[in-house]
Amino acid sequence: MRWAIPEHAPLVQGVPPGSWDGRPLHLRPGSARLALLEPILRRMSLTIALSTSQLTRLSPRHFGATPLQMQAELRVTEFTRFIEETDLTTTEAARRVGWNDPRIATIRLQGRSGVTPSRYRKGG
Repeated sequence: MRWAIPEHAPLVQGVPPGSWDGRPLHLRPGSARLALLEPILRRMSLTIALSTSQLTRLSPRHFGATPLQMQAELRVTEFTRFIEETDLTTTEAARRVGWNDPRIATIRLQGRSGVTPSRYRKGG
């Protein structure tokens, strides 16, 4: 994957893009910055070729979360997209992302945005 970074915008504090030597950068952006990246991440797909045990072992160190935590975040991101971009009911949007109980989706969305799905759909 390649990222286009404007010359004036350092990806990592103190490392201007022109001085990057090409080695991998391990970023821990935090939830505020992830929220800014969310529209881009929604349109990306990711393929990981690791055994379950390797993924479980490496995920917290490299991603800051376990696979189950990442799955929950991906689900709430996709659920949010359905609420924003479709007329699906909360129940149907929750089911499509893998939650059989819409209350789970509501709790997760409220935890992220502070509002219910119906309130979120109306613009907060």
